[in-house]
Amino acid sequence: MTRKIVWLLLSCLMVLTLVLASCEEADTGGTVTTEDKGQTVTVGGEEDVGTGPGTATTVGEEQDKPQYGGRLTIATIAAPAAWNPGAVAGGSAGQAAIVLEQILGRNWAEGEAGTGKYNFVGGVPEWGGVGGNLAESWEIPGVGVWVLHIRQGVHWAYHPEFEASRLVGGREMTAEDVAYSIEWMRDNPKSAGMVSEPGLFTNTTVERNSTWT
Repeated sequence: MTRKIVWLLLSCLMVLTLVLASCEEADTGGTVTTEDKGQTVTVGGEEDVGTGPGTATTVGEEQDKPQYGGRLTIATIAAPAAWNPGAVAGGSAGQAAIVLEQILGRNWAEGEAGTGKYNFVGGVPEWGGVGGNLAESWEIPGVGVWVLHIRQGVHWAYHPEFEASRLVGGREMTAEDVAYSIEWMRDNPKSAGMVSEPGLFTNTTVERNSTWT
C-alpha cells in the first residue's frame, strides 16, 4: 500500500519547468578589483596595477549570470506517447517526467551527493528517500489521509506558440491545480492510475482546504 500511495503522488506530474543553476569556480587565493582607470590585481599579498591597454595580466573570467530559458537535449530510450503522462499507461509515460515536475520526489539530502544512504537506482526505496517537490511538505494525520502543502512561487511555463501554454499564461500553480490533476486521473477509466491501480484511485477523494493546501 505504501508503494501504491507513493505511485499515486509521483504520477501526478505537473509544471513544465527547468531550473538553471550557476557553478562557482574555486577561489584562486587572490582578488581582482576593476576600476575606471585600470585593474588592480592582488596575488599573494603583492599588488600589480595596470593602467592601460598594454596590461596583459589575466586572472580569470567574470562568471556569466544564469539566464532563464534555453534548450536542453537528452537522449532517452523511447519517445513520449503524450505530454500528459496521466493519459499514458506504459513505459513511455516516464519520459515526460524529464520535463514535468512531480508532487513528491527524491530526498536528495539522503542521496549520493548527501549522506549516501540511497542511490535511487530504480526509484525511491522507502519513506526516508521521499522528499518534497511541488508539495513543499506533507502530513499523514491518519491511515490513507494525506495533507499536501503546495510550494508557493511555482509558475506554469509560458510559450506563446502553444495554446495550452497561452491558457495558463505563466500563472502561479495552486492546490486547485493539484486537486484537478488527481481527480482527472480518478475520473478517467483509461488514465494511467485507473489502469494500474483502479482500487486505489476509485476510493480517492480530494478536498481543497486553502489556496496552498
